[in-house]
Amino acid sequence: MKKTICILSLLTLLLTAVGGCGKADAPSDVPPDTQEPEAPSGENSTKQEPSKEQEEEPEGSEAEDSKTTDKQEQEDSAAEERALARIRHAYGEILSGVYHGYVLPDGSLLDVDSYSSMEDNQFAVADVDGDGSLELVLYFTSTSSAGMVGCVWEYDPSTGSLVTEAIEYPSLTFYDNGLLKADASHNHSMGMEFWPCTLFAHDEASDTYQLLYNVSSWEKAFSQTDYEGNPFPDDIDADGDGLVYLVTDGKTGVTTTRDNGDFDSWSREIYGNAAALELPWENLTYEAITALIHPYLEFVAQDIAQASSDKDLALLYMDGGLDAVQGYLEADCSVTFDNPDGYEDCLIGSVNGQEVIDLDLLNATAFNYTAAIDGVTALGIAPGMSAQEAAAAVTDLGFHLEEGQEFWYVTGSGINNYGVYLQMENNVITGIRFGFYCKYVG
Repeated sequence: MKKTICILSLLTLLLTAVGGCGKADAPSDVPPDTQEPEAPSGENSTKQEPSKEQEEEPEGSEAEDSKTTDKQEQEDSAAEERALARIRHAYGEILSGVYHGYVLPDGSLLDVDSYSSMEDNQFAVADVDGDGSLELVLYFTSTSSAGMVGCVWEYDPSTGSLVTEAIEYPSLTFYDNGLLKADASHNHSMGMEFWPCTLFAHDEASDTYQLLYNVSSWEKAFSQTDYEGNPFPDDIDADGDGLVYLVTDGKTGVTTTRDNGDFDSWSREIYGNAAALELPWENLTYEAITALIHPYLEFVAQDIAQASSDKDLALLYMDGGLDAVQGYLEADCSVTFDNPDGYEDCLIGSVNGQEVIDLDLLNATAFNYTAAIDGVTALGIAPGMSAQEAAAAVTDLGFHLEEGQEFWYVTGSGINNYGVYLQMENNVITGIRFGFYCKYVG
């Protein structure tokens, strides 16, 4: 719908053209510029008593300031909500790769055994390092002990970057002072009372966990000598209980042998009053992954609605699938559908005998919009548009080129994302294929 206002010599004509299945443009809601009157100045200015309106002006100004503040707070809150949705969406992408592709973000393949379920694995989304941002913690355990991993990632929505903060055995304890304790997968120390572990501290500059200490123990009853033949340090074992602790500095590599009392003092110095964090663990299920991905796609749908009509085919598809697309085109745009050659997995939509769209009922349930219908868009674009303009439009809506693809734009690679394939000829869009997308399935 186009609105044109022509002003000629005090005469204003408003022409509104209505056609096809389109939607009228929304009227502009931009307030006119205002200018406060200047106060009189100079020695000869006559002093005047303020009017009632002038007396009330500070109150009105405060009210306007309050409205401005409230609006800014609402915008900040909405921006924060969207950023959180992007973070969770990114973590859903990672978990989709683990769940369907047995792959980590760096491309490392996971070894999956034949007797465990992928849903036995667990994850949590929480601020575990204390930097104010959400991290993803994954415990992948559906494999042999040697293949198990506990991973920590952080995604930055402002840059789109993903940092791997730690990959250890999946027995991690996070503390509210930024410490991380990772238990060893096996006890290769010289004792059984204390399980060996590694301590890490979160480094703000690199946003990773840096090695602090390796800690193990030595029990005299277990072995009279260490692996190098050195005798048990009775001189250090002041309490004579036959147990000492071996603390190796991660930076220097120097190992200090400590008795119980010395080790307790050292532990208090390292941990302080830190408390262990309780994480919101969830099993790695399809439903849990979808719940992470879906909120961001709602923001994408809002953007599509703002960039196009409320009858945009992509928006209809996201809300009600191919049934919603077909129903709208039949009822509002006089499109008739038929099965070509009796194939039940495809419907061809035509207007006055010209094919305009086909509905793929079997292969990923997508539609392919191939000839422009007046006023009908998909992601705000239509056949006949220039390829550059179309690509820019879908990119503005949060779609990006899938890795290794040239014309396939997606909201993401994980479960329940959406993809659009732009078909073109001579730099003109000849088809817009839209549907669900996940690179790990189908």
